[in-house]
Amino acid sequence: MALKTFEFVVHGRVQGVGFRHFVATTARTDGIVGWVKNHSNGTVVGLAQGDEEKLAKFKQDLAAGPPYAYVSKLKFSNESDVSQLQYRSFNIVH
Repeated sequence: MALKTFEFVVHGRVQGVGFRHFVATTARTDGIVGWVKNHSNGTVVGLAQGDEEKLAKFKQDLAAGPPYAYVSKLKFSNESDVSQLQYRSFNIVH
């Protein structure tokens, strides 16, 4: 099992539509750890760590989003391998 980490930024109609809750629930269901929060510029940002295959599915889920959300742009950065997870769970940060 290859462990990976990446940061993400989601643009579009992603605040006020349950996007952070959707991300956290999806991540927890898939065994992904990290965090997500609203950014003051109207985006949703976060960091995800976990199994490479589960993260690939998670990226697709981020692109789809919950009902009422509209993802216009999705950026991933700082993707790398990790030897161990730095978080124990996936949290919504305020």
